[in-house]
Amino acid sequence: SSGINAEWPLRPGNKVAVAFSDFFRFLYNPDDHTVMGRGGESWGKIILFYFFFYSALAGFFAICLYVMLTTLDPNVPTVTGRTNRPVLAISNGDLYTMNFKDDKAWKSYTSAVEDVMSKYSANTAESTDKKFTWDATTMTGCADNNTFVKNSDTEKSGCFFMGLNRMYNWQPFDASATENAGKHLSIKCALDIGRAGNGNMEPPFDFEMQPSFDTQELEKHYPWTSMKESGLQPVVGLKITMKIEEMKNTDDGKLNSYLKCLPYIRSAGSEEQLPSSRAIDLTVKFTNKDD
Repeated sequence: SSGINAEWPLRPGNKVAVAFSDFFRFLYNPDDHTVMGRGGESWGKIILFYFFFYSALAGFFAICLYVMLTTLDPNVPTVTGRTNRPVLAISNGDLYTMNFKDDKAWKSYTSAVEDVMSKYSANTAESTDKKFTWDATTMTGCADNNTFVKNSDTEKSGCFFMGLNRMYNWQPFDASATENAGKHLSIKCALDIGRAGNGNMEPPFDFEMQPSFDTQELEKHYPWTSMKESGLQPVVGLKITMKIEEMKNTDDGKLNSYLKCLPYIRSAGSEEQLPSSRAIDLTVKFTNKDD
């Protein structure tokens, strides 16, 4: 049985090597010169087909997009009604706190003031009667940061800024209606005990609206329709002026004060909060230690 004519079984090859060999042969078969089972002519046909197929899809998509864009007004917000409540706010988060006792925080505040002022200095609007201009008339004592930003041993002062959020085609009231004659939109602030209930209600500083509450007429900048037509919304300032000696005599537990500001509709002899409006909360921090 072990003679010269006996048949010996073939030894099976390595399965991994065989698999790789078959895969590479699929990628390119040198016997019939095909790539992934297709010859040059077949690949040419399929590439040409998909070129025209996807070109047609891209063209169809471009036409649909163009038609859709022609129905949109570039000066009208795409989404409106996301909020229907007037909210007092300011665009820079570093302008919600005025910290006289921390150099880093004060630097952030001064940078934020410069940022807001630069935005309003570049404010443009096609409707000049609704455009808000940042100047000595509209911002009075908070118009020039060279005069109100102070944090030295002898002088400490600063300004908060606030305005209503932009809502498309919104106005506080119909100013053209006869019954609304003499009404004005104004903003004012008052001391607040704060969320933790530890706010100093007799702080060592004076605070004053800039311009004063009785002279504000913000309604003339509404209704707001777009940045192109109306520009940035109107803002007012709140100037804080520290009383240095009183500040030094303040107890350690009363070194923070809070202010809450709200918009009002005022008329001769009366005022009422703007319906559904939300306040802006501001913080003033100071120290009783010598710098």
